[in-house]
Amino acid sequence: MKFICGMQKAVILLISFLVLSNCMFSNKFPDTKGSTVSGIVKDAVSGESLSGVKVQIQGTDLVTFSDRDGNFTFTQIPAGEIKVVFQLVSFQSTEVIIPEAGKSGSDIEVSLVER
Repeated sequence: MKFICGMQKAVILLISFLVLSNCMFSNKFPDTKGSTVSGIVKDAVSGESLSGVKVQIQGTDLVTFSDRDGNFTFTQIPAGEIKVVFQLVSFQSTEVIIPEAGKSGSDIEVSLVER
């Protein structure tokens, strides 16, 4: 058997650690389904669609913005209960809880109130 020096062992351990950590943490939600959450964001007073609203699934890196018609869509969402946060300058932040996200698609309508 070949003798492996300390530096070679360190490199092998480092590479092994990186490969294993990538496998373990590359998917924060291993039970993610192919479901979607989509909807529309409107002004609570005028009823007009709001574009550029930041829409985020709380506790994740999943973020999108509403389009010019106020529509947004998430795909590959985590299973279970999720909290969706809606933010737009000069409007109050709004949170919506979806209890069974991931089991089937969800379509929501959210109204934001001006500050």
